[in-house]
Amino acid sequence: IAENEINNLKQYFSPIKLDIQHIGSTAVPGMAARPTIDLMIGVFNTNEILKLKELLNNIKLIGYKKIIYETVADRYFFVKINPDNPNGNPLFHLHVCNFMNEYWKIRIFLRDLLRYNLKFRKIFLQYKIMITTRYPKDRYIYFMLKSMIIAKILKAGDYFLSNTKNKHVFIGTDS
Repeated sequence: IAENEINNLKQYFSPIKLDIQHIGSTAVPGMAARPTIDLMIGVFNTNEILKLKELLNNIKLIGYKKIIYETVADRYFFVKINPDNPNGNPLFHLHVCNFMNEYWKIRIFLRDLLRYNLKFRKIFLQYKIMITTRYPKDRYIYFMLKSMIIAKILKAGDYFLSNTKNKHVFIGTDS
């Protein structure tokens, strides 16, 4: 499903040089996740931003709606709702930012860390299950607590990478 949507987005944004990555829990094998798939578009070149903004202004043509979160700088955020279930979970979250900015690097690093390190994946999964069970209807508390464990995993992952002989830089190229 993610691959099909990535191809649709590549076609829609075809005049622009960009990278599209599958991120979030659905991008990590064996990870519990809501049915919403997170995708992230990274624009390579600031000269492409004007072209991108034009296309983003019309993104509703392919089913996306802009959501405004003023807490996250240098990112646009969109959702694609299932037309058969408009009150249910979105089908897709679409994050749009500059390729390799801090927002991009953190999400790719976390995704790859959870994909390739079983220890971090188990810790994250156990914590997600615990907070989902304790706060099934409180999205704010869920996201706050999840953000805390993500920060700890990122810090531990950074330490892990800096102290290993095999210094991998997880930049991911799924699409």
